Amino acid sequence: MLAISLVTLFGFQGGCTPSGDVTGDLDLEVPRGALDGPSPGGLQPPISSESGLIDPILSKSPGNEPAVACGDDVCLVAWRDDRDRRSRIYGARVALDGTVLDPLGIPLLAAGYPAVAAQGDGFLVVGVGAAEDGSGAQVRGARVSAAGAVLDPGGFALSPSSPRIFGGPAIAFDGTSHLVAWVRRSGAGMCDGVIEATRVSTAGVALDPPGTIALSTTVWGHVHLASGGASSLLAWVECPGEGLARVRGARVSPEGALLDAAGFAISPTYPFNNNSWLPSAALAFDGTNYAVAWHRWDDGSLSQIEAARVTPAGAVLDPGGLTVATLPPYVSTNRLAAAFDGAATVLAWDTFPTDDPDFPTETARVSPAGGVITPPAPALSTGLNIALASSEAGVLAAWVNLGAGTTHVAGARLSALGASLDGPAGFPISRHADEQRVRAAASDGENLLVLWSDDRDELSGNPGLIAARVTPTGAVLDPTGIPIANEPGGIARAVFDGSSFLAVWWSPDASALRAARVSPSGVVLDARPFDLPLYFEGIPYGMAAASNGEGTLVVAPDESLGTGFLRAVLVDQAGAVTLQPEPLSFPSFNRVWVDAVAGGSGYLVVWHDGSTLWGQRLDGGAAPIDAAPFIVAVNPDSSSSPESAMRGLSVGFDGGGFLVVWEQGAWLHGARVSPDGSILDPDGFPIAPVDIGAASWPNCEWSAAGPGCPALAFDGKRFVLAWKSRSVPGDDGSLDLFGAELSSEGAVLSSFPLSTEPGVEGPAVLASAGDSKTLLAYTRFLPEAPFSAGRARVRLLDSSGSGGGAGAGGEGGAGAGGEGGARAGGEGGAGAGGGGAGGGTGAGGSGSGGGATSGSSSAASSSSSSGATSGSSSAVSSSSASSSSGSGAGASSSGSGGGGSSGGGCQMAAASSFTTPAFLLVLAGLFLQRRRRPRRVG
Repeated sequence: MLAISLVTLFGFQGGCTPSGDVTGDLDLEVPRGALDGPSPGGLQPPISSESGLIDPILSKSPGNEPAVACGDDVCLVAWRDDRDRRSRIYGARVALDGTVLDPLGIPLLAAGYPAVAAQGDGFLVVGVGAAEDGSGAQVRGARVSAAGAVLDPGGFALSPSSPRIFGGPAIAFDGTSHLVAWVRRSGAGMCDGVIEATRVSTAGVALDPPGTIALSTTVWGHVHLASGGASSLLAWVECPGEGLARVRGARVSPEGALLDAAGFAISPTYPFNNNSWLPSAALAFDGTNYAVAWHRWDDGSLSQIEAARVTPAGAVLDPGGLTVATLPPYVSTNRLAAAFDGAATVLAWDTFPTDDPDFPTETARVSPAGGVITPPAPALSTGLNIALASSEAGVLAAWVNLGAGTTHVAGARLSALGASLDGPAGFPISRHADEQRVRAAASDGENLLVLWSDDRDELSGNPGLIAARVTPTGAVLDPTGIPIANEPGGIARAVFDGSSFLAVWWSPDASALRAARVSPSGVVLDARPFDLPLYFEGIPYGMAAASNGEGTLVVAPDESLGTGFLRAVLVDQAGAVTLQPEPLSFPSFNRVWVDAVAGGSGYLVVWHDGSTLWGQRLDGGAAPIDAAPFIVAVNPDSSSSPESAMRGLSVGFDGGGFLVVWEQGAWLHGARVSPDGSILDPDGFPIAPVDIGAASWPNCEWSAAGPGCPALAFDGKRFVLAWKSRSVPGDDGSLDLFGAELSSEGAVLSSFPLSTEPGVEGPAVLASAGDSKTLLAYTRFLPEAPFSAGRARVRLLDSSGSGGGAGAGGEGGAGAGGEGGARAGGEGGAGAGGGGAGGGTGAGGSGSGGGATSGSSSAASSSSSSGATSGSSSAVSSSSASSSSGSGAGASSSGSGGGGSSGGGCQMAAASSFTTPAFLLVLAGLFLQRRRRPRRVG
């Protein structure tokens, strides 16, 4: 039996059954059979603290759905932002002179679809977010002071949970309380639903029980709201009949009474037969009446902005509507906005198609008397989703600027004629430090190169691919970065080809595969990146690069031959490109995950489509060695749904064989492939559990969900594996990085956290500097100033002191040997180590003491046996410690070591690596599971 405290679960690594209590708080009684299973923990390698690469540069931050409200001295612009990989409402205060007071933005509410209203001493922000019990969506709110403090950090609920809250809420302040309204769909159709509302006090308390203010109607689109003090007016576009639309309204008293139970018509009925665009509307109070505007779009041939005035008593003064502007045929709008500037109601709208610079955001004004005033020129540059708010200084506009540079939320003050006082592009409001997304890393044997994409905008340098060299001690040699390409790049890889680093990436705009070389001294050798003759329509899911020290093999999807083919390209050290005439056979048309590694006399390419994992060996000239691809593993779940499909992929080579790792369901799995193509683990074997949240199909981009994205490297002594997983089930904000060390036989020697810092971590990339040292690079969201963005982060792992196989290689370089001693020792306990990782003549130690995980009982009965070389019999360490680990490896070819991955005969590492009960239970199951001994086929 095994009795163990879950708090200190990690890492039984011993080879003996203790005769008495183990020193410390653990009480162990271990059957000998359990020692044959994988250890989920162990003494982790020392991991350096996290560090960055280059200083931040203030840049534009992508944002959407802006909303704006102005108080006496300051305005608040709110928008939906996903800078930390989760949809959140961010905000920034803007002074009445246009100064942005919060240049990095303020996280306001875990929600989307923001609306904001001013109250005497601050603002109320509302949006649609997840209910606290996870049962659906609900309208939530948070108060923000005029000084920018969030008074309700977790937000508060304003509506019941519902699976069908449509779009965003509307909000208006009547001088005493806020009225918040939203649309709850009764079905899946787009022309049904119930308008619901509640009053909210300035203290953030909902004043009306759910359902008190409810209006059953047909709603096509969103609900809109403005207040005149004595009452508030709801306005929406209804569906009076098939293919028809009409603007309707209803008033609500300050006490929460619905004054028009059935509503009343505001606009004439007009045809609307478009299924792609929802009709838009907007309204504002001009001090006397409401001005309600809408976009009339009759099959695209007639497109115009119309308006009508409505009295506080509900009388429509312009029943036939006022024509405000006529748009070109087939030009639609995405959003209308309205605000009163003290003399007239300013109307603003975006136009579609928005990718044409001839369709900017436009404005017009409607006087209290019903006159229409058109400005002499368009006000603002091309954009979407404009919002307006009135202040004592006039009107502030906020919109999504789609012009040059990064798409961002911009702002501008409007003159009395509706023109922009801050130029057509306005000023950026949504900003953060330049966001970095780590893409790849490689080692030249001396230093390591980290490659990332950078979204710095045109004000501070062009966005693109940037690199920096890092020494094995963590010193950054290029503190300002090395610009590789003047485009952001998508999926990218980096290798060292024996002469220089080669960066390869998919161009996001041209769907082309591009490359550039960087010398070991950090000089970009190609003034312009060169294209590789591969093409993919859309966003590819995979691409692999590997080098044998004489050039680089690149494998990627190529749709120039049709859908569903992988093709190989060779790039020599001078940058010359050779395209292989025949594609790799690829019997699937689904998404492709692909990876490759150099090994033996050629390469191993592996790929899967979610259901079957294939392999193909190529020689040094990229010609196929195998007549057809061979199957490495098959997903037993034929449905291949996101929850159970194969996802992610990484392959490594240790000098003697290949290890393939992939994600399948909620586990990482592995399989070994020999240099002759034999599958040594036909059924694969489990490595570690993965919790990535909502199952989906994305590639290994930086996101809050998606695959675990395993990354594998061989450090000259053992395989190092990294992946992402949630530390807390159900919390996407707990997405962290975890790691494991694996022997060449596939045994899990240790598992440990790699990065559990606050904020979401992205997928890891690994590069080994040899000598048991590995660089870990990843993206992590840093909320604090001066960042508020995802940033490239690095750590260094050093396995040299954490033990391992017997006998590192001799003259051949870092040894892959000793794995026989680590796992495969027989009853006699003698497991011979393998040769050097570099293919040299160094022989592994003979391992006379057998393995730490599978030595015989006689070899495991004493901590002083030759299978343990310097560990004590009962060592307990913290999660980051490696005390009493010993070397665990005979350094010479005749070393008598052969001990386990931690050296000691009966070692225990008490680690806080994974702290959630569910994760601990899963790992406990792993610990007790008896692993099948490897079978060698062929």
